[in-house]
Amino acid sequence: MSKLKLVYNSVKTNAFNIMFWAPLANWGFVLAGLNDLNKLPIFVSEKMTATLVVYSLLFMRYSLAINPKNYLLFSCHVTNVLIQSFLLGRKLKYEAENKQE
Repeated sequence: MSKLKLVYNSVKTNAFNIMFWAPLANWGFVLAGLNDLNKLPIFVSEKMTATLVVYSLLFMRYSLAINPKNYLLFSCHVTNVLIQSFLLGRKLKYEAENKQE
């Protein structure tokens, strides 16, 4: 029984638990945003981009509020806020320029 308990404790405290895999999966949002930088602004959804900015802002706060602090999750969401904000700015600028014409 002690070997089973030892394995359970090592899995529970392993660095590759949810504190690792969840932030790793969230980097998919960042990669998608980087891919969208190559697209024309007309193809960027302002509602979805704004939603991703709010989502990442909320989870930035969450990543520092939990114990232990998850700096990998925090860095992922900081990067996502920057990219999505840039995309949203590009889209709004594009819409404003085309509205005037």
